[in-house]
Amino acid sequence: MNIRIGAVSDEIPLRRAAFSLRACRRRRAWQEKAPPRGPMRRLLPIALILTLTAGLGGAACADSDVCSSNDVNCQILASLLYQYPPLYMAGGTNCSIWRSFDGRNWTALNALPGCSAGAVNAMTYAGGLFVAVGDRGGNTCGLWTSRDGERWTQLSCVGASAALTGIAFGGGVFTIVGKGFAGGYESMYSADGGGSWLNLNYMDGAATAANSIESIAYIPRLNQFVAMQQQTQLTKARTPFGSWNTIGSAIGLDPAFVVNGPEINGTARLLVGGASGGSPVGRWSDDAAGLWTSATPVPFGGVAGAPFAAAYCHNRRFVIVRTACELSVSANGQSYDPAPFAVSGCSADLHAIACSDSGFLAGGANGTFLYSTTGLVSDWRVALSPASTAIVNAIATRTLSF
Repeated sequence: MNIRIGAVSDEIPLRRAAFSLRACRRRRAWQEKAPPRGPMRRLLPIALILTLTAGLGGAACADSDVCSSNDVNCQILASLLYQYPPLYMAGGTNCSIWRSFDGRNWTALNALPGCSAGAVNAMTYAGGLFVAVGDRGGNTCGLWTSRDGERWTQLSCVGASAALTGIAFGGGVFTIVGKGFAGGYESMYSADGGGSWLNLNYMDGAATAANSIESIAYIPRLNQFVAMQQQTQLTKARTPFGSWNTIGSAIGLDPAFVVNGPEINGTARLLVGGASGGSPVGRWSDDAAGLWTSATPVPFGGVAGAPFAAAYCHNRRFVIVRTACELSVSANGQSYDPAPFAVSGCSADLHAIACSDSGFLAGGANGTFLYSTTGLVSDWRVALSPASTAIVNAIATRTLSF
């Protein structure tokens, strides 16, 4: 992960530290402690490198709400967290953008530039950049980027004209997929951190303007992107700089979404969910072999209704969301809770869910947002957000994960 520190021009790659920083990452640490000013700002990169390479401990910080006065690691990283706190962004219909610093209180921002009666369909964060994709209105390609989540820049869609539906980042590459046209699907990529975008040849004889790529995910273990087609219900895969290839057989779900799941027994589990004949279905495959196995019990206990989105979080849970604020939870994608769970005080249809280092975030109709630390059915709460007629379609998070 790259983090730009103050006025320093060099970007410092932060590897996962061997010491605990749980307390330093708490909100109070970066709210109450002012960051160094003047020359001290320029010393932060040097101090950080020395701290990480020396392998100093952080036990004092791990067991308290604020940094102890003699804990160098904690002091430096609390300053970083003050300047770069977690940031959560969301996008949706009516060209809407929302922002939150804690996932529990959301603010509506100005609509995206160049967007009229359009929508954000997907969003991600990587390499210091938020990227939103969707429709500028009238099924026209929409692509926007932002460093801070507040000031957005509209970019040209290179070689693409129809709406975009999904984006993922992996192997140093952003990859975008979208709506179909006669003989192919919209697809673009950027290999320089979003500075320039190129058209990605995604041809398919079965594609038409009436269908699209439903979802895209990146599997780190395999260094591979996986996308789900709506028309053929086939899984397509590509390495960051490769071409799209069909893997396995049709999954039999429409709509369908794909999520990178846990590593189990040395394999990378791929999880998909969707609907078959109006009933929810969950399937899983190891190492993206395209050989899909149905989950039992199925999501939502098989109660009719199509799921909209899913996320797998580092706390080893897979959560699917759908209408009437219902969720379904699985530990491994092979079996789900036997019945749907509706969040108390919420009746909105949920269209988006994402994972951060502090848990799950979900969003949906009427600008509704939810949050959960664990993803368990009893742990979900309704966040505060302004009244809205827009639907939250996508959520992206900027967090410091050590």
